[in-house]
Amino acid sequence: MVNLEKLYNSLHEKTVKEALDPRQLNCLLEPGDLPPVWRKGTCDCDTAIKERQAKENSGKQDSPQQNAGQPAPCEAACPFDAISKDEDSNGIIDGERCTGCGLCLDACAGRTRPDSENTGGQSESRTEDQTENRSAGSPAKELTPELRSNLAARKDLLPVLELLLQPAPVYALVAPAFIGQFDEDTDEDSAGRLRAAFKSLGFAGMVEVALFADILTLKEALEFDDAIKNEEDYLLTSCCCPVWLAMIRRKYAHLVSHVPPSVSPMVAAGRTIKGLMPEAKTVFVGPCLAKKAEAREADLLGAIDHVLTFKETEELFREAGISPAAFAPDPRENTSAGGRIYAVSGGVSQAVWDTVSRLRPGRKIPLKAKQADGVAGCKTLLEEVQQGLQGANFIEGMGCNGGCAGGPAVLTAREISRPLITAYSKDAPYETPADNPFVLELLENLGIATVENLRDPDNLFHRKF
Repeated sequence: MVNLEKLYNSLHEKTVKEALDPRQLNCLLEPGDLPPVWRKGTCDCDTAIKERQAKENSGKQDSPQQNAGQPAPCEAACPFDAISKDEDSNGIIDGERCTGCGLCLDACAGRTRPDSENTGGQSESRTEDQTENRSAGSPAKELTPELRSNLAARKDLLPVLELLLQPAPVYALVAPAFIGQFDEDTDEDSAGRLRAAFKSLGFAGMVEVALFADILTLKEALEFDDAIKNEEDYLLTSCCCPVWLAMIRRKYAHLVSHVPPSVSPMVAAGRTIKGLMPEAKTVFVGPCLAKKAEAREADLLGAIDHVLTFKETEELFREAGISPAAFAPDPRENTSAGGRIYAVSGGVSQAVWDTVSRLRPGRKIPLKAKQADGVAGCKTLLEEVQQGLQGANFIEGMGCNGGCAGGPAVLTAREISRPLITAYSKDAPYETPADNPFVLELLENLGIATVENLRDPDNLFHRKF
């Protein structure tokens, strides 16, 4: 077993050496009060942009320059108005507004690129530690110095190790997007090998959050059945994406009444584990920075103690000398195809429709879905809904391009991981959550007598928006 105290001391020493000033050190050692993204130092956008423009316009006369007073690239990219400037033109990130969508990280890293190279979306080449996302098995590459970002994603590695050093059992709650991230051999034993790796680090166990996506799918299917009585009725989902929900709640608040009252699978997992084992601690592991913000929301506090991204988790494995692929599997086959497919855009709609068909065969008004992914796509879809979208009654939004498989902290490009996730879903022992005996057993242990009771407002899975 890994010596946790030695690992903690090693990471602590490395962190202290890498920090450039006391503020950075505090942000790395005590990240709990930080938003998902923080500023590492003095902003240099104006200088960087002027240097880039001078290089591009060398020899040209009357070349246009950036106007003074224009918003910084990060400020302009933020869809939630979470970034402003102080009197010294340094970026200020509002922890109450920042959702962790990651667009500011891309904008900051790309602030010296020629405009033609800025994609306006989540970059496949930007990462927290200035390395490119790897496709399966390919090594990461250093970004050139001129692309170094002044913004960084929050890192919770040291607090998680501190948690593991305590006597309370700690559970890793792994997002459905984990397939293809830590283990290139993506067979039916991938989850078992990853579970064994987490246990070697001192975790009491690993839970696939797909099991709780199963439960939320049942709840959403029942909410759909209750809400959709006429052709003009519709619901806005999915509960699993905090960026989508934040966009609805902050920019389209008049549509909130169409959002089913459900927590996310992450929160459902945390609440369930703590409901069954009050002394337990929970660490969510996923591709999403926004989950760090979600875990801090006032009505959700306590369900999740810490959030690690896939990149942070890879760093933890690397520092501990652990390769998940090398472990003998510790299998737990307890999720359905519906829960596993949540990781890709369109997966929630498919899971809920399959479950509605299973629970209410021959329903007069079928589920008719329309999806959007990426922040821009979600905004466009909500504008369409606002203007009277026709032909759909189940509106699914995912804040990242491709869904969670395209999250800002993935290790494997979504073009590679998406078919792997789809294949993993097809290999599930149960087709829908309604067929999953583990779901029914878990609900019984929680005192939820019937599936229909999932709609009761006093259970762990209910959320009032």
